[in-house]
Amino acid sequence: NHLAFVQAHNYDYAVQAARHGYVVIAPDWIPFGERALPPNYIRTWRDACDVASMASLYFGISILTQNVWDGMRAVDLLSRDPHVDARRLGVIGLSYGGTMTSHLLVNDPRLKVGVVSGYVSTVREDALTRERTMNSCGAQHLPGLLRHGDLPEVLGLAAPKPMLCEVGTHEDCFHFPDMKRAFARLSRIYAAAGATDRLEADVFVGKHMWSGRKAWSFLEKWL
Repeated sequence: NHLAFVQAHNYDYAVQAARHGYVVIAPDWIPFGERALPPNYIRTWRDACDVASMASLYFGISILTQNVWDGMRAVDLLSRDPHVDARRLGVIGLSYGGTMTSHLLVNDPRLKVGVVSGYVSTVREDALTRERTMNSCGAQHLPGLLRHGDLPEVLGLAAPKPMLCEVGTHEDCFHFPDMKRAFARLSRIYAAAGATDRLEADVFVGKHMWSGRKAWSFLEKWL
């Protein structure tokens, strides 16, 4: 059930953030939550993200692009809230939330710090060189990515913004050795940007879940 899922993944980190005193906005990304596709649109063996992505691409729209745009509009709302200091905005997320954290941190200058959980990895190694199902979907697809680099290079575009990457040693959505290599590549980018002290990792014993062991102190330090 939903409660068991939340508990297993420590998934209520937005609630945890509110309890730490933050004003929180938690958007429903396409195609999740209230923005999910109607059940009759999806066959039992198809990923809803892939179906939504194919439908959107007929109109020339990338779901990832749309979600980044929607996320930036959510930042608009936060920055106008009288209870919010618009100079101290951060973004956090697990799984697809980690995807969105990465791209929003890169693309929105108002976001000063990010916690990326369960996402730092590579597409090339994860998808093309290992005998396992690729952990990706249409909602995460970035056209032309491998012509220019990979996910560590995308994350590196956020430098020198402070970033904490959560990595579970028993990840069951990604491949832990690949995630370690991806973080090492990201570390080299931050070093080249003179921002070594602004990149940290929380390598915890666990699966695909929010850790939170270092997240709140990291956010307090940089916000």
